[in-house]
Amino acid sequence: MKHIDSLDILYAVGSLIAFLGCVWQLIDVSRIYFAYDTNVNVMFEREIKVEIPGVTICANLGMIANEDYLRENYRSRLESMPEYPERKYRAYKKLLRNLTLDEQLNRATISAKQLFHECRIMTPIAFENSTENIDGFIPCSHVAPIHEFLTYSKKSK
Repeated sequence: MKHIDSLDILYAVGSLIAFLGCVWQLIDVSRIYFAYDTNVNVMFEREIKVEIPGVTICANLGMIANEDYLRENYRSRLESMPEYPERKYRAYKKLLRNLTLDEQLNRATISAKQLFHECRIMTPIAFENSTENIDGFIPCSHVAPIHEFLTYSKKSK
C-alpha cells in the first residue's frame, strides 16, 4: 500500500481549486449570457438549387473504346497488333494509350450517354410537382448539368 505524502495532498488541493475556479467561471459567464433577451427567427424555404457532388467513374479503357472510330482511323495499326482481332479489347487499350489525351477523351472512347442507361436521383422537395417525377426519382440532368471528363466540351456521340 502506498503512503500519501504531502506532494499528493498538495496536488489534490490544487486540482480541487482549479476545478472550483472552472465551475465559478462557467456560472459567471452563463449568468451574463442568459441575462440578455434572445429572439430566434427561423424561416424554412424550399430550395430550388440542388447540388449534386462530383462523381468520378473509372472504367477499363479498352472496354469503353469507340470501336467504329478506332477501326476507321487506325485500321492499319490495329491489324498490325498481334492481339487483334482475337483479343480486341487488349489491342484497343494498347492503341488508346498512345493517343493524345484529347483524342482519347473526346473521340476514341464512348460518351457517358452510351455508357450509362440512365442517371436518376431521389426527387428533391423543390421538384415534387415536376412532370418528370416518376416513382420519386427524376433525371440527374434536371437538377444539375452533367459534365464529362476533363473539359466542359461534350462528346459528339
